[in-house]
Amino acid sequence: MAAPCGFCGQPGKIDKEHVWADWISRALAPMIMRIEFGRNEKVKTWTGDAINMTVRAFCQSCNTGWMSGLEAETKPILAPMLKGIPKVLGTTDERLLAAWVIKTAMVAEYFNADRKYFTPQERHGVMKSRTPPPGVRIWLAHYIGEKKAHNVSDQLRFPRASDGALVPAFCSTLTAGQFAFQVFSYRRALAESHTFNVRAAPWYTMGRWENTTLLPLWPIARDVALIWPPRHPVTDWSLPVLCKRFVVAPKPPGVS
Repeated sequence: MAAPCGFCGQPGKIDKEHVWADWISRALAPMIMRIEFGRNEKVKTWTGDAINMTVRAFCQSCNTGWMSGLEAETKPILAPMLKGIPKVLGTTDERLLAAWVIKTAMVAEYFNADRKYFTPQERHGVMKSRTPPPGVRIWLAHYIGEKKAHNVSDQLRFPRASDGALVPAFCSTLTAGQFAFQVFSYRRALAESHTFNVRAAPWYTMGRWENTTLLPLWPIARDVALIWPPRHPVTDWSLPVLCKRFVVAPKPPGVS
């Protein structure tokens, strides 16, 4: 029996899907690629003239249909940002880019096939609505460094204060050229607190990432344009700190 597609859930011919689309790979070649999944898992690094990071999890209909269409619609927005060219994002652009970001994060999650944070229902919802699932937060950043393509995806667990039960969470940070994004989500229904320990940002941002380094893309809080890039870029020094900025707190005293 054919495996179900990761997005539509239907059995069918499963194609290879690039985490970074072919057009992005061509725009960035040659490149240095760095992939890291999980805080304690092996880091893979390689060089080449294409990203060639593929997963086999999505059907031909999705791959050549709505996913290909989303790439085509997003390309005029994203292409100049890859090269660091300033871009003003209206709310239509923001919604489209948010759909592309969450689709890309969900595809990248399949590179670590053993564990998934997002459910089949959430992936199906993205396919149908082209909207991130409830509770997802997305930020945009400007990356200046040697790695033209980089991805870190972490499966996190936050202990509840009352009983130490672990609340699943997810963080994915990706760069492509000078464009970068970060996705964060957690299971709100299981959590008692909706604040998290966050590692301080570089000193020149006064310790807060959202001040001048990250632009909040999703959820869209108001009907105003975003001006990219933000004031301060992410560098090869600050990128690892950004990737690990959500800290898993120790269990509260008395909880075994």
